[in-house]
Amino acid sequence: MEFKLNPVYASIVLASTLTMPFSAYAEEGDSFEQQQQEILTQTKKTPELWVTCATKMRFPEAELLSYEKAQRMEACLNNDGTPVEVIEVTGRYFGPEVLETQGRIFLSQDFIENAPVGNGDITELLKGLPGIQANEADNSIASLTDIRSREVSISGGKAYQNGFFIDGMNTNSRIDPASSGLSADETNSVMGHTNEFFLNKDLVESITVYDSNIPVEYGEFMGGVVESQSKDAWDLPSVSFGYRATQSDWVSFHDIYGEGDDPSESVFEKPVYDKKQYKLQLAKKLGKGRGIGLNVNHTESTKSIESLGELVDTSSTNSNVMLKYDSEQDWFDHLSVSALYAPYKGNYILDDTLNSDYSIEGGGYALNATGLRNLGWADWKITANARYSENSRTAPIDHVIWGKYKGKDWGPNDSTVSKEGGNGDLDNGQVTYSLNNKFDFDTSFWELDHQFTMGLQLESQQVTRDRNQDSVRYSNAAVKSNVDCNGNFVACVEQESLSEEELSAILGEPFDDTNPEHIRLREENVVTTGQFLQKRLIYQEEHIDVTVRKGALYVQDVFEVGDWNFNLGLRYDTEDFFKNHNVSPRFSGGYDLFGDNQTLITFGASRYYDANLTTYAIREQQLPYITQTREVTKDGQLTEWTDANSQDLTRYRYDGVKTPYSDELTLGWKQEMLGGFLSLRGVWRKSKDELGKGDSVREGGYTYIYQVNKGESEQKRISLSWNGQYKDHSFWANTSWSQTETTQDSYDGDIDDTPQDQIVAHETTIINAEGKEETVYTAVSLDDLDRIAANYARPWVVNMGWTAKWTDDLQTTLTAKYTQGYTSVAATSNVHYFDDITVENESGELIPLEATIYREFELDDAILLNASVRYRLPDFHKHRLSLSVDISNLLDSRTYSVLPGNSGVEVGRSFWLGINYQYD
Repeated sequence: MEFKLNPVYASIVLASTLTMPFSAYAEEGDSFEQQQQEILTQTKKTPELWVTCATKMRFPEAELLSYEKAQRMEACLNNDGTPVEVIEVTGRYFGPEVLETQGRIFLSQDFIENAPVGNGDITELLKGLPGIQANEADNSIASLTDIRSREVSISGGKAYQNGFFIDGMNTNSRIDPASSGLSADETNSVMGHTNEFFLNKDLVESITVYDSNIPVEYGEFMGGVVESQSKDAWDLPSVSFGYRATQSDWVSFHDIYGEGDDPSESVFEKPVYDKKQYKLQLAKKLGKGRGIGLNVNHTESTKSIESLGELVDTSSTNSNVMLKYDSEQDWFDHLSVSALYAPYKGNYILDDTLNSDYSIEGGGYALNATGLRNLGWADWKITANARYSENSRTAPIDHVIWGKYKGKDWGPNDSTVSKEGGNGDLDNGQVTYSLNNKFDFDTSFWELDHQFTMGLQLESQQVTRDRNQDSVRYSNAAVKSNVDCNGNFVACVEQESLSEEELSAILGEPFDDTNPEHIRLREENVVTTGQFLQKRLIYQEEHIDVTVRKGALYVQDVFEVGDWNFNLGLRYDTEDFFKNHNVSPRFSGGYDLFGDNQTLITFGASRYYDANLTTYAIREQQLPYITQTREVTKDGQLTEWTDANSQDLTRYRYDGVKTPYSDELTLGWKQEMLGGFLSLRGVWRKSKDELGKGDSVREGGYTYIYQVNKGESEQKRISLSWNGQYKDHSFWANTSWSQTETTQDSYDGDIDDTPQDQIVAHETTIINAEGKEETVYTAVSLDDLDRIAANYARPWVVNMGWTAKWTDDLQTTLTAKYTQGYTSVAATSNVHYFDDITVENESGELIPLEATIYREFELDDAILLNASVRYRLPDFHKHRLSLSVDISNLLDSRTYSVLPGNSGVEVGRSFWLGINYQYD
């Protein structure tokens, strides 16, 4: 009998075991005198200074402090009686960095409220930070109507290699997160995303981003970490509701013409769309130190597209509903319990495909609880949560590619086929239970004061994949006038002509089926051409259910030696899929150069292990599709479907795979300067053991492709940033240079056993033996292409921002982004035929492989400005009304989303307008 550990039960037992022995001691320490003595001893300060801090922060002089107030008291005492906010200071000042060794960037509520945004998702706020690169598609036409969260790369990692958290709860999706750019016409997958929930900025009070020297409490990432803190109940207004909107009429579009295109003849289709966003916030104080709040944000988008000559409306909605209870009066010093409901749904069609309506459902719900408690010997933080998310599709089960003949002639004018149907239902779900325990305590030995952090993290994650019935793709239409469909018209249609009565009316005499002239007339008046589909791909019914259990332990010691400070951390992770035991040392430190807390030299060496994606466990169990063909006899009878002789059923194996990891070295300089902070940071990352295609083994009718640790990549980055304040004006600026390289050994090098739909043509130019330029096409897998494209990171990026408080009621923010021209690899609209690589077509003939051409493009420098205006009308008693304007691409500049030499439409200046009412 196998014993399976439930992490929730285990964590409850662990918490009880840890707290019970100390509960009596903690209760004895629950007096003001003991708390004061403990804090004064730790800070080595006097009771008189305590009174000074309490007076300035308006704390009671002789009352037990909550956990958060105790933290603020310690900070004030250590700052010699001057109150210290954790990151930001008073006024409109946005202070993202402080003098510390961690590569941490803090986004305050002021920044979150005033930054120019579109949809307003959390990751949209990160695009102007040093070391962060946004998706190239963010400025494209498609992004205008997409309401999902944006994706970003941090310190060279892929978007899905970042760790996302809210209130200590991880929100990474493990349902194939690398497939966010997947085609809508993909049968075997649903377009994924890095996040389980698409959270709006209105939910959060602050955002912390770690890009280097990342603390040991965070694991399962190779990029960076984004930690959001939701608004506490007492931080919400009593009543607030708002409305924002944008539409295609408020957008400037630019027609871009490629080589050989005549502007006088080209007409580009512009999207017709509108987006609306609704906000509701309610809060109720439940006596002293308790409160409950409701925070709701709902976004909807409608887009009209032309398909088969008609305008069709598609739509998507995304909702965030968070109900939160906060208390400083329960057994915990601060208890926060929240329920989150965040569904996403999109209703779409396949372009130029009849009866193809389908829907995508994502998001889900979560229950999260966080408790902070001073145990006397340590500050204890416990976070427990359960969450569910999905990424599912509902669609017609059959996809048929008819020949474009009479009766089936709805296809576009430039097409020889008419498409019908969809890709079938596919349900993907993720259920996660996790519990984290963290203990912070101070101690002294070797004549040094040490701040220790210890933690235990347990998680059980279940991912399911269900296709409840076969989904079939039919192709290779063949015309047969006497075909007999035998009552099955899914992939067959019988020929139909005018009736004998109609033919007789034309002839002026009775129709005679023995008269050659009459027979010819009937053949010339075919209403529906007889045809049948000769080939089909069957995506088999499957039900996959995998559970991966994870555990982590970590310890960290922070101490000072003179003007030196050190942060020594060690993290251990394990799980039951790869069954690896990963140890991550993390070391960082700083040297106060002049001993005045104004100049700090930072350094660090760390290791980060990638997430053991549950997707791998799912992929290993997936069933391959089956290829079948059929024929027709001379008398029009269809043969039975039979398995194709040449089909190769491919499956994947992850035996003996090690967890990919990244080693990091950092060196930096932080300096107080010009009323703010200057930060210079160099980050070097070397990623190893990345997964790639290994040997293939054929057995039992399948080809098993083994995944092996063969990949390596390297990123170098130098970032310079500054932020400061002058009166009511805040300024920030940063610039980053980066270089990313992937070793040649990381490439698969060949396409043997690579599925046909995963092969592309990589176009390069070489100098041949005659000294002339020659265009060469190389067949590579999409995995290889992804590694090749990683070598083309944007080398120089500059971001600047200015927030101004002109009056108490009027504030503006202006941001600017400069991107140096760079080389990118992207798909073209052309295909290449590989004569030396043959595949079987629908007729069973061997033909050259047709592959989409990917080409290197040289993009020009780009400068984009965004702006926002926030204006509050005069208050009427406790009623407050405010207006907002957000402007993207203020100067109506080119975005270069249309690649050089191509034609298309680019997005220029666009507006969001909003209004908000508040009562408090």
